[in-house]
Amino acid sequence: MNGKLVIEEWLETARELGRPIPEPEVRLTAKSTFQNRASSGETRCLSG
Repeated sequence: MNGKLVIEEWLETARELGRPIPEPEVRLTAKSTFQNRASSGETRCLSG
């Protein structure tokens, strides 16, 4: 089972039981984090 299917099944079950479904939060990705750091001028060397 993949994550998307599990989430869809959870939402369906919550609706059937009349349970509240929280609003989605902003999801950060590695790409967006890198772009934010690059635009702010932050530089960091990741190698030891």
